[in-house]
Amino acid sequence: MRKAAWRTLGSLGLGLVAVFLVLGMSGTTVLLGPASSARDGGTTLMADHTAAAVKPDAALTSWINTSDATGPAAFQPVPAWINFTIMYGNVTPGFELASNNTYVNLTIYDDVSLSYYLNYSFPIVTGVATYSLELDQTFLGCSAADCTASMPDTYTYTLLSTINDTANGGSLGTNTTVVSTTHWVTYLPTYVYFKGVSGPTVNSVLPAWVNFTIAYGNVEPSFVISSTYVTATLEIYDTVTHSDYMVYSVPIVSGQATYSIELDQTFLGCSAANCTATMPDTYGFSLYATLTGVGNGGVPASTSDLLFATTTWVNALSTWVNALTATGPSPYSTLPGWINFTLVYGGVGPSYEVGPANTTVYLYTLNEVTHASANYSVPLKLGQTSYSLELTSSGLAGCTQANCTTTFGSMNDTYAFTLWPSINGTAHRGIYTVNGTLFAPLAVSAFILYAPTFSVSAPAATAIVGNVNITTNYTAQFLVTAEVYVYTVPTLQGVAPVLLYSASALKPTGTTGAVTNVWYEGTPGSYEVSFVAYLTYETVYINGTVTVETTPSGGVVYQNTTIYNNVTGGSTPAGFFGLGPAVSGTLFLLIGLIVGILAGLVAARMVMSSAQAKPPQQWSEKKEEETSNTCSVCGKSFGSADELAAHSKSEHGMQ
Repeated sequence: MRKAAWRTLGSLGLGLVAVFLVLGMSGTTVLLGPASSARDGGTTLMADHTAAAVKPDAALTSWINTSDATGPAAFQPVPAWINFTIMYGNVTPGFELASNNTYVNLTIYDDVSLSYYLNYSFPIVTGVATYSLELDQTFLGCSAADCTASMPDTYTYTLLSTINDTANGGSLGTNTTVVSTTHWVTYLPTYVYFKGVSGPTVNSVLPAWVNFTIAYGNVEPSFVISSTYVTATLEIYDTVTHSDYMVYSVPIVSGQATYSIELDQTFLGCSAANCTATMPDTYGFSLYATLTGVGNGGVPASTSDLLFATTTWVNALSTWVNALTATGPSPYSTLPGWINFTLVYGGVGPSYEVGPANTTVYLYTLNEVTHASANYSVPLKLGQTSYSLELTSSGLAGCTQANCTTTFGSMNDTYAFTLWPSINGTAHRGIYTVNGTLFAPLAVSAFILYAPTFSVSAPAATAIVGNVNITTNYTAQFLVTAEVYVYTVPTLQGVAPVLLYSASALKPTGTTGAVTNVWYEGTPGSYEVSFVAYLTYETVYINGTVTVETTPSGGVVYQNTTIYNNVTGGSTPAGFFGLGPAVSGTLFLLIGLIVGILAGLVAARMVMSSAQAKPPQQWSEKKEEETSNTCSVCGKSFGSADELAAHSKSEHGMQ
């Protein structure tokens, strides 16, 4: 009976081996998913390697062109030049330019009569690639001292280059290059123009100036500017009545090209102390110049009408002031902060100085949360133009107004700062007073009143598998959210950590204490705990490592009732204990092998022990009762059947 039982157990163990082997193999197959079509027996990869190759054509056509080709410019006097360099390729080894293998022809085509005027074949010199041809009266066949009579039309110059059958494929190479188009002239005309022209600006105050330089070209080498050859005229035009107010002939000084004309009351002929009554309109200023016949052809040259300025005369300039180089606190800056600016001004009298008697600057502060505002009068010092204002948590430094500290005492919101400078009546020449004011926005800022603090605590070095408390705390302004994350610690290089747990670490509204999150972990190992605080102006990370160890003997582990699972990935089934599909399948296979082998060994021992047991001998001193209370597996004897049964159940798993 016992032998049959042990044989049955042995068969069961062998069966477990088969079951776990099948489980491991099938688990691996299922978790890994179906084989890729690119790897099923290598058919796809083999197909890629057996594609037919395309055999290239070994014959390349030779080529030639005339690079860097230049010709006569438009309206060019004789002589002129044709220049080019021969470029070629795909020729046989040892090829060299020569008259027997390279040809370059020049054609001159009459664009009016639509006929060829001249064809010319360049004599190619062996080994020479660059050529220059002079187009003079002899070459062109002009019948007079100049070619304007014989060649009165417009002409196009074209180079045709050819290389013979010395290429790799024996093909003929040709190229056509249009060099230029020109009309022959007897001489280059003289020209004249103005440089560096400037005039009175809009709303100018007298006196004002007109400045210019006379420039010219294509004149005889001995030419010197003088009133004999050059004239210059200034026209002042009334743009309201559309009539000339004044035409002024500039007196040209021999050898002088640059001139400056002062427009004052005498020059303009104003009938009063100022010109606003006599010249009430808007005026334009134009310059004209001529150059007499001192060039190659002796033909005069002149400029076109040049309008260079338009102005309206005023008695005085308005005062103005500006807070330049103004800077304010940057967004999310720490206190104290500063507002800096420099006053720049104009249109004032010669004796003007910045000071409290004639200049004011207001700093306008707006709370963009409560919409409260305040104006602060900046105390100015005589002659001082640069200022720096300090912003502190108790308000604006030096603020004597009561609402500066009451409205902005905490400085814990977002603020906009604006400067309003103004200057009183000390205008140019003191004719009348105009206050100039500039709206100058500086900056918008939220102030950080204290340095933020962050802390995260878990078990100092180790924790027991089960519930692990993660406690976080912070004090910070402009906090958007806070999170706790737990990751695996990769043991292999290049393996990314896996997110195991995440939870919010935000404090409930109205609370100031720490926040504790409970993370359950049942697998021993090392884990990275990360606390992330997302602020409006930056993100803070605090990382640490905790080691989870096995529960001590006799200990009890209580699992948290709420389990946070972070499932990511595609349609592949989840692995064993969060492991990947391939690792889980391998784990099932190893477990099947180990359990099956152990079960087979135990069963085999039981069968062998039963087969070797000897029957009781006649001289045995043991009683039948004692023999019946001996364990058939390990041979231990017990005082009663109950003790034997308890032993068999606890040690050998027998019922």
